[in-house]
Amino acid sequence: MHGSYHWNGERALSILTIPLCGAALFAGPIPLVDFGLGLVLPLHTHLGFDTMVQDYVPQRTFGILNTILTWGLRIVTGAVMYGLFMFNTTDVGITAFVKRLWTGKL
Repeated sequence: MHGSYHWNGERALSILTIPLCGAALFAGPIPLVDFGLGLVLPLHTHLGFDTMVQDYVPQRTFGILNTILTWGLRIVTGAVMYGLFMFNTTDVGITAFVKRLWTGKL
């Protein structure tokens, strides 16, 4: 995703984050909200880091290093999304974990 599509995608994910965090804060642990956070947060972070790689390690200058970093980022993002999916489905979920962490009742 490049150009204005990349920028629009980042903004859309940023806008989606606001109601998801608000719902998690005010409504408490809801599986659908946890699922949304498990998708939106890693994707938003991925787009930010991808922009950083493209800006500071450009393909035309660094070649193979850019490719390694880009694919490394894709693999890590996929692993994080899988980990959050497993955390949401087999454990307490993101919202309940943050609530426990905030209150100190782990």
